[in-house]
Amino acid sequence: MINQHNTSQKSNIIGVYGGTFDPIHNAHIVPVQQAARATGIDKIKLMPCHVPPHKASPKSAPQHRVEMVKRVIQMNPIFELDDRELKRDKASYTIDTLEEIRRESPNSSIVFFVGTDSILSFHQWHRWQEILDYCHLVVCSRPGFDFNPESNLHPYLKARLVWDADLLRMKKNGMVFFTQTDELPISSTLIRQKLAAGEDVSTYLPDYILSYIRQHHLYLA
Repeated sequence: MINQHNTSQKSNIIGVYGGTFDPIHNAHIVPVQQAARATGIDKIKLMPCHVPPHKASPKSAPQHRVEMVKRVIQMNPIFELDDRELKRDKASYTIDTLEEIRRESPNSSIVFFVGTDSILSFHQWHRWQEILDYCHLVVCSRPGFDFNPESNLHPYLKARLVWDADLLRMKKNGMVFFTQTDELPISSTLIRQKLAAGEDVSTYLPDYILSYIRQHHLYLA
């Protein structure tokens, strides 16, 4: 675990949250907002990915996923769109994106939001041991993952564990911070399945996203 230390130097902080957002839903929006409040982050880049390395290709076209993210941003100004991964003609690797953001913002702290489900497989990510050279990780709660970081976290990550959110501003990268957020049992896969079956999904995602999905006849089969 990283030793806590005092310093008068604090950097700007950039939040980053990526995913296929196919579609974006409440379990994407609410926990990350809660984590941002807990860590004092007032702006988060929502980053739809183009070709996820470890998932099937998204069911809806990039322009639809971008439009849904834009609607979330309109209603939640803490978010802003970052579509750089959609502009790549290759798989979206986190390390590539973080390298770009670091070049653009060399003096800022960068926080990358993940869930407890992702942190369990973190050691399988592309160039995973380099990721904390560019950012901090803030880990949000996920339903079904009763996770104790002191005993279950990979040793590489455990050595970088901190419990004081203020430390995320003291250094630009290299720390792991767990925060308690609402555990919403929602997934994009579940929503797509229910939409294809004609079932109600109104409690899973904002009404303006559901309206967009219906308007463009997405996920019907």
